[in-house]
Amino acid sequence: MKNMMGGSYWQNVKNSFVPEFISMNAMMAGMAPVMAILMMGRDMRAMWPGEMLFWGVMALGIGVGFAVAYPFNVWLVAKGLKHGLMTERPHDAHQRHASHAQYGRQTGYHEQHKGHQQHEPGGAQPNRAFAPTRIQIGAMAGFTSIMLIAGFAYPFMKVNMHLSAHDVGGAIMAPGMIMTFDTPGDAMRDMAAIDPRLVDFNAPATASGGQVFQPRMEGDVKVFDLTASVISWSILPGETVEAYAYNNQVPGPTLRIVEGDKVRINVTNRLPESTTVHWHGLILPNEMDGPAHITQEPIQPGQTFTYEYTVEQAGTYVNGGVKTGHGAEQQSATVAPA
Repeated sequence: MKNMMGGSYWQNVKNSFVPEFISMNAMMAGMAPVMAILMMGRDMRAMWPGEMLFWGVMALGIGVGFAVAYPFNVWLVAKGLKHGLMTERPHDAHQRHASHAQYGRQTGYHEQHKGHQQHEPGGAQPNRAFAPTRIQIGAMAGFTSIMLIAGFAYPFMKVNMHLSAHDVGGAIMAPGMIMTFDTPGDAMRDMAAIDPRLVDFNAPATASGGQVFQPRMEGDVKVFDLTASVISWSILPGETVEAYAYNNQVPGPTLRIVEGDKVRINVTNRLPESTTVHWHGLILPNEMDGPAHITQEPIQPGQTFTYEYTVEQAGTYVNGGVKTGHGAEQQSATVAPA
């Protein structure tokens, strides 16, 4: 800094503080609301540095910040309070004139054009009539300070700025989801949509759910293998959604069994979170009922849990994946009288 601007370090800190204060206030006033709204608005992956979306939001925020600060920087440079990229410093101008003078003495050009030196841009002195007053500088500092406060206050009125990236866990909010400045992180995770990158099966547009699932027999036991995973499912022509599903269908397959049957249901979890299966209305051993942390530990991603019991009543029942995170799957079971 001393080599560039001359003077002592503290003199340069003192001289550059107010201009930089004005410039950075304006830049942050543009950056803050853009980054806060985009990071905390819908796609919380923008809060994680490991995501490309994070750097995209950062770049956009910086670009907006530069655009907002640009007119203030132009004013600072025009008033001589800050150097622009094309500013010629007096030290550089002096060296250039000294070089021209030496060249002129050698060639005779200097004496012939001595009167024209006063028109050189580097030798021109700034017009003191255009020098900024303290009132102007104070007004600029005050105005950009108000901009900065407003830039930080606006996101606090729109999104929950008290949450960290760990609180929301990279959640993606579904379009149209109502969120306010006091929406808690747990609610965001519960309401969150599914990360499209987790989809491992794209169901055809003609697929339908609730298909009857034929078991295999192991002795006198009917065995059903269910896999919970993330799929892409068509709900309307040309419209798909990401869904938690059993055996790649929504709703899950229909299990048809007869009263008195012995059944064994192997549930494999390929979801990004833990899950269990609760058998609504069926009379069965308590340890087979499914509520997580009550009758069994959750089925962790990649694990398989086996439900095994004898069916004791007839009827049609809806069996649901108990959500230990933010998703649930459903299927039906039809039990015929013996």
